[in-house]
Amino acid sequence: MDPQINPFEDAWAAFSDKGDPWRRILIESIGEIKVFGTRASPNNNEAVLISAPSLSSYAEKLPSGQGFDVILHELSGVKHLLIEKKNGADLSLFTAMVFDVFSTLKSPKLLPESALIDRMMLRIKSWQEFMKKGSKKLSNEHELGLIGELQCIQDMIRLGSRAEDVIDHWTGPFRGVQDFIFDIGAVEVKTTASPEAFKATINSLEQLDNFFISPIFLFGYRVQESAKGHTLNDFVFGVREILTYDESSLNKFNSSLIASGYLGEHKKEYKKQFKRIELLIWKIDSDFPTLSSNNTDPAIVRATYTLDLNQIPRGDVVLDDVLTTLGVK
Repeated sequence: MDPQINPFEDAWAAFSDKGDPWRRILIESIGEIKVFGTRASPNNNEAVLISAPSLSSYAEKLPSGQGFDVILHELSGVKHLLIEKKNGADLSLFTAMVFDVFSTLKSPKLLPESALIDRMMLRIKSWQEFMKKGSKKLSNEHELGLIGELQCIQDMIRLGSRAEDVIDHWTGPFRGVQDFIFDIGAVEVKTTASPEAFKATINSLEQLDNFFISPIFLFGYRVQESAKGHTLNDFVFGVREILTYDESSLNKFNSSLIASGYLGEHKKEYKKQFKRIELLIWKIDSDFPTLSSNNTDPAIVRATYTLDLNQIPRGDVVLDDVLTTLGVK
């Protein structure tokens, strides 16, 4: 985002006095959609108002992020979406968020108004997830985890899976139980940069429980730091390049990146380069060691545990067959 061309800052600056709490400045009209800059009452916080016919179908209040609230507000008989900065929240981050959300309404393709609003709502949800995780760069663990998921996306698409199917079912950024949940089955991705051990943290009793969804495949990506490797930014670029001519999937992918905690402003901090060594695949069955609600005492309602994947036999599982089984090829 270039702050020099952000259209909201000038609008907010125009409200030096509280005056009419719902006085607003039109930023842009996009078909039937109108975007305004305003100050929200009663705290005079920076805010954006968006009006569109399809907003009438949404719930009266939407989930709020840690730095902003999202509320449906009626003005002069017309329903508007209000995105308001919370008291004490970082203004620069809020400005980046609303500018990014605003950009989803601008499409080179002629899309229906309802489709543009759906795109916008997805991006808002992504920012809500991002705000929950914090605005700092990804930890080393999460950076490595995201690299594994991005490799998985590329592998699936290059082996014949439709990009739309893969991106639509990438649920990890939105706190999905598994990283990819398809109509048939799921995939959980683990990544290690250790040359020897492959310790994988299982985050819940449900993550490898095939009672609720089956089959479940566990993908283990082993990478190593190397001057001939690729940074997290390179992996992001690789997926974006694959999606160049699929605007809808590219938009969803970018939204999911935000929800993952990846922002362009942190790009310079992702300097480590990783070279792919191998992909290991396990099918979760009765022989695979797991903790689940079916094999633990009912009093245990939550658990996190660590598996040493090097000690678990893999069988003869091939990625191409996995995609066929999951119905995405």
